[in-house]
Amino acid sequence: MNCTGTQKLPYLSVAIPSCCQSPGDIRIGYVLNALALESEYRFLEQLRITIWDEGPVPIVSDRSVQLMIDLLVRRGHGVNYLRRQPSQGIAMARQGLLTESLTESNGMVLMLDDDLVVEHGAIDRMMEAAHKFPDFGFLQGTKIEVDPQRVYHNDINMLNKAQASPDDYPPLYFGDAAFLLVRGQAVKSVRWDIITRYREQDMAGEDVAFSLMIADKFTCHGVSRALGYHLSLAHPRWKWEASSDALQVELLREVVRPATLAAALPHLAYAIDAAER
Repeated sequence: MNCTGTQKLPYLSVAIPSCCQSPGDIRIGYVLNALALESEYRFLEQLRITIWDEGPVPIVSDRSVQLMIDLLVRRGHGVNYLRRQPSQGIAMARQGLLTESLTESNGMVLMLDDDLVVEHGAIDRMMEAAHKFPDFGFLQGTKIEVDPQRVYHNDINMLNKAQASPDDYPPLYFGDAAFLLVRGQAVKSVRWDIITRYREQDMAGEDVAFSLMIADKFTCHGVSRALGYHLSLAHPRWKWEASSDALQVELLREVVRPATLAAALPHLAYAIDAAER
């Protein structure tokens, strides 16, 4: 841990949901390993990690996961393991995680998926951006597929056939909760009664709704140099469909400004009333 002079640095809450259907689905050991082996955080005293596990197969059934949790604790980090069943969907899990993590948090939560391995220095780069933009709503890390054969089908830039911004901190309207730093003040603007309607099996979109509500009221940025590597399963836990984005427009029409919806979902701009923008 790093501490400058006598000034104690803050901690960072990390929220990780997990729902494994079989022992072969467990990837979180790699995620925890990356967090535990980071030798020093420039902006942080420690991590306080909350894991929300509601899959049929508990992640702690994997001995390597138990060992990584023990290593994190021995290195001075906090780990809170919550076992919840039956699953009520990822949206409910994220709500529970954020409620738990923000209770005694310093005001920011890093949302990580259980199959996203952060690169050395990535969290420092996210925190550096947080200092640069103190009033941010969310900051989005860069997600890279480890499997070169897997295409990230719900990339809005791909759908819009736009090139990714060359900037270190491009403005964003939507975020992927696989690697997302959110500010507690911004989370207060989220309508969970809308987001928790995403309960259909394999249906993606709850994090797009979550981030759009935030981006409608706060400035949000990507952090291009903060890299995370996605360890995809042989059979993905969800799939993207155009109908999911169309549903976003209908559910969010009354709580997110049309201009924000059009900017975030340009491939559906025709469905948004231009007169309202």
